[in-house]
Formats: sequence, C-alpha cells, structure tokens
Amino acid sequence: MLSLLKFTERMNEFMVIHSLNATSLAEKTGIARPTISGLLRAEHLPSTKALKTFADFFECPTDYLLGLIDDFPENFKKAQPLMSFGEHFRTLLKETNTSQYELTKRHKISGNLLYKWLHNESEPSVYNLIKLSKALSVSVDCLLGRE
Repeated sequence: MLSLLKFTERMNEFMVIHSLNATSLAEKTGIARPTISGLLRAEHLPSTKALKTFADFFECPTDYLLGLIDDFPENFKKAQPLMSFGEHFRTLLKETNTSQYELTKRHKISGNLLYKWLHNESEPSVYNLIKLSKALSVSVDCLLGRE
C-alpha cells in the first residue's frame, strides 16, 4: 500500500546520498522547488511525470520510491519505454487477459479514464498507476514500460 511518508523517506535518503537539497534537486531534474518541498513534507503524491523523473534521476524503480517494494537490485537499470503508455497498456491488458469491463466494475476504475489512457489522451495519476498495477498484478515500472 502506498505511504506518503515512505515516499518522503525514500526521497530524503536519495537526496542525502547525492548531497542534494530541494533547490539543487529542482535544478537537476527540472521539477519545481515548491513541488519538491511539498513532496518532502508529504503534502501530496508526485505527478506521474515527476515520479518517472525522480526514478530516472536516482536510477531506481518507481515501486521502490513509492514504498511498494523494499529492495531492488543494486545494478537496476531501467528500460527505455518502446511504445506509448496507451499501446503498452493495451498490450498488458491482453497479456494479463484483463478486460476494460473488469477494470471498471471490479476495480472501480473510470471507463472514461481507461479510454483516455488507451488512446494516449492522458496518463494515469500515481494513485491510479498503483491501482492498475494491483489489478494487473504487475509493477508500476512495468506499467510505465520501464522494465
């Protein structure tokens, strides 16, 4: 389960390891300093874009940053997404034999959002990425095409 405090703890750990403060992390990642400060105070979840940016910068799985897993291989290397989120999501639905109907009824995910994700009109929020990863039994990194 997602814990804002765990995310904040992991971000702080990485920032200490890399000798960064909120201002220097903002400069290096392009994420606004007020956004980073809010994340470090556990005021809100990161956007999907910010999550990917931090995971890429710190060279770690998104699942680790979010506190969904406790360990990751020291030699973790993310894969470069080969297709858009929508294409990858469609592929995962086929591979997991999961219907859109099942996601809307059983997992309470909006059909309108599913349509937008499948047609690359938007990407899911971090909250919905976690919900989808559980529904499909895959990691958030897998959903994002990072592994």
